[in-house]
Amino acid sequence: MPPRSGFGRPAPIVVRAPRQPAPVVRVSVPAQSRSGALARRAGHLARRGGVRVARAAWDEKHTIFAVGAAGVLGYMEGSGQQPLPHIQQLGVYGTYGAGLWMLGRMTGSPTVKHAATGLLCVAVNRYARDSAASSAHAAPGAPQPGGLAPFQAPGGGAPAGVHGQL
Repeated sequence: MPPRSGFGRPAPIVVRAPRQPAPVVRVSVPAQSRSGALARRAGHLARRGGVRVARAAWDEKHTIFAVGAAGVLGYMEGSGQQPLPHIQQLGVYGTYGAGLWMLGRMTGSPTVKHAATGLLCVAVNRYARDSAASSAHAAPGAPQPGGLAPFQAPGGGAPAGVHGQL
């Protein structure tokens, strides 16, 4: 006897037919040009390279900041608008380098200390250049700016076969 559903009626019998596979539709289109694939690959490589460049720049941020500080100060000094305040004995780069070094020591910032190192290197370079230039224009035999006199061999002259100053 078939099962009964509500109100005394027999439940419907459902017969399922086997499922037919979906029809396959084939459409012929021209093959994708290789230039599109190459462009996508080149874009991927460019993005990857850009990330690597950014990461390398981030690793060298202290050096970049030191060079940038010297460049900005040189631009400000060279613009000639108004002389930068500085300590006469240290010069412009030495003054700002010492100031940044103290700031870096107080704050513990390695980036500020590296900027100070860059400025102090420029200050030492300028001091050495100016000292060499002033000693080149000094009279022969006159004391050098550092307080040292040129070497003179005993007896008033150079050893035999040696010409010029020692």
